[in-house]
Amino acid sequence: MRAEAVVPEVRARLNACGAGAVGGALAVAAGAVAPGARIALAARIISATPRRTPRAYRRTRRLPSSFARRPTSLSSCHRPIDRSAQSADTRCSGRGSLSIDANATCAVLTFMWCNALIALARSRLLLPGARARSASMGRNCTPWRFSSTSIAFGDSWFEGVGSTVGANNRSVDVLNRRLERGWVVNQGIAGNRLLRDEIGEHALARFDRDVLTIPAATHVLVHFGINDLGLPGMSGEPPATADALVAGFAELARRAHAANLRILAATIGPFAGAVYPGVSTPEGLAVRREVNDWIRTTDAVDAVFDVARAVEDPDAPDHIHPALDAGDGMHLNDEGAQAMAEAVDLDTLVLQRPPGRP
Repeated sequence: MRAEAVVPEVRARLNACGAGAVGGALAVAAGAVAPGARIALAARIISATPRRTPRAYRRTRRLPSSFARRPTSLSSCHRPIDRSAQSADTRCSGRGSLSIDANATCAVLTFMWCNALIALARSRLLLPGARARSASMGRNCTPWRFSSTSIAFGDSWFEGVGSTVGANNRSVDVLNRRLERGWVVNQGIAGNRLLRDEIGEHALARFDRDVLTIPAATHVLVHFGINDLGLPGMSGEPPATADALVAGFAELARRAHAANLRILAATIGPFAGAVYPGVSTPEGLAVRREVNDWIRTTDAVDAVFDVARAVEDPDAPDHIHPALDAGDGMHLNDEGAQAMAEAVDLDTLVLQRPPGRP
């Protein structure tokens, strides 16, 4: 809409109600006029402001008698001031008092606030409870549903071992591309375990450093267990027990909730076809199935993304699907990383309505 079509309505409101209608008129005008026309519209609104200031809005203050008042009209801000032509309401008196045109000041300030609020609404960064109109999506969007900061906390399946080097096709990369708002920080370390130090500190030891220090974090996604079950066999040790892994996941959930984070747990992926000696053992695979049953049914975590089901071979569920296998039977290729990312329900990554908020 052009500015000329809005000015008559604004003038009508101002003439009818004075400064009290400025806010409403500007709200209508700023939302209807293209951004490039708002400066011109502001000048028109100010020039349309009634010059007689209601008593309730008039303010005076003492200034030196030598002070020459700056004009309020944008069109005359660079002209020499002719004090003889000024009205009694807009020039300094002989005693040095100044009457300020409150309507024009109110119009300018309200216009600035209106533009700021429109910019915030369009970027959908308003506080929870606000509703913003999304021009790009063509529907009403709730801002808190699109601005989460998540941490992918896990092992090589997050770090991206097996995906194409330099192509940004890790599971976390794919998940970030799926998000319309917000992002996921990759804190995956290949070979990392949930319960014991091996390659880097174990998950319970590095949780505070690698998760809680991320600014504005809202969610944490965890994927652990393969290394706790497979790597011990390479040195002749038994795999972690199901009870120990369940206790480890429960402790991560407790600490995440204590920090007001929502936690999403991944089921442990298949690794029966691993080419590395000692990794794939009947004991480890049995523990994997038991822990996955617990993850799928527990209420200790806020949501589950079933990676195991997303990438398994339907004919051999303990194996990665051949089309998703990076070639070593233990890691995912680009297509497998995409399947892992698509196992995450994006609705579980939205910012939740705070308790007690409408």
